[in-house]
Amino acid sequence: MRREGDPRYALVSGCRPGRGVLRVTLSEGSAIGGRVAVPEGLDPSALDVRAVRGRLDQHAKVRKDGTFAIPGLPPGAFRVELVTREWSLRRGRVVRWLHDARDDVPAGAVDVRLRVRLPATDPAPAPG
Repeated sequence: MRREGDPRYALVSGCRPGRGVLRVTLSEGSAIGGRVAVPEGLDPSALDVRAVRGRLDQHAKVRKDGTFAIPGLPPGAFRVELVTREWSLRRGRVVRWLHDARDDVPAGAVDVRLRVRLPATDPAPAPG
């Protein structure tokens, strides 16, 4: 489940119907955390880390010290991507520059390492 305006997900651990109101018991879920190697001179607030699996797409900002945490994920494995937030526009849509990615990262992982890849100098990240 997801609360409107809140990017975190929660797992439904129980449900009790009532008179016109559905009461749901929520549990927090797991987080994926880690660190981004941010080059000197780059503002980490321009970076997002995304956990993606199917239609589930949850994100978090990179903190000033290069760490990140994506809370409230359901069990399972995710693709974790480091992207530049709203880098440029093409035909009215936001293009996000993919810096790095890790596949099959389990919810609850705490030491995911990602790096910034600059378009003019670094090759694309290897798949997987």
